[in-house]
Amino acid sequence: MTTNEMKDLLFEILNEHDTLFSDVALDDTRDALIVTSIDKKKFSLIVENMDEGREVIRLWAKENPATLNIEIALIQMADAGIISEEEREKYHLETVKNEYLLKERYKTGNNL
Repeated sequence: MTTNEMKDLLFEILNEHDTLFSDVALDDTRDALIVTSIDKKKFSLIVENMDEGREVIRLWAKENPATLNIEIALIQMADAGIISEEEREKYHLETVKNEYLLKERYKTGNNL
């Protein structure tokens, strides 16, 4: 499915819910849908193809840069032989377990 096909499908689905949305418009220049709720609040829904994980990484970098930096460092350390693959996996699991804490510390400027 292409980005345009996905936008068209979402457009059709959102237009069917006129009790929730007063307007749905396509913005092809940004690959987005502009949705207006019945209480007149506007939302922009951007449709991006997430092939090969590039968009997931970009979103991860935006949402939780501290966790992303730790994960990159763990991969590099394992690749360089500084830590074993087992250690990398152990620290990865700890990072995932504490992802919310790391995100909050980053947002408040209380970086590690």
